[in-house]
Amino acid sequence: MKVAATINMREEVLDEILRSEQSALVQYYLAKNPDKARELNGLSGRALARAVGRLEGAVRLPMKRATGATPPVQPLTGASGPSFDPSRAEMAAYAADYKRRQQARQR
Repeated sequence: MKVAATINMREEVLDEILRSEQSALVQYYLAKNPDKARELNGLSGRALARAVGRLEGAVRLPMKRATGATPPVQPLTGASGPSFDPSRAEMAAYAADYKRRQQARQR
């Protein structure tokens, strides 16, 4: 921006830029490219209007990165083992499961 402030633009050039539909983008571009601003300063009339028109079609805002954050934690995948259903189990299977749960509680 310091370099752009040192370029003295003619009134005709400033008026043409301000009449542009994308004057803010053109100004931003010219601030980043002072050589192009000097080139425009040397043009007049129809050539100046065409050059500003070409700039309007060419300038775009700089793309911003979406975010600098780390990616989200991936959810756990997989399935749990089949759970024990005491209402459908045989008595021996129920007793074995009961014994296993009692031993797990004691640990």
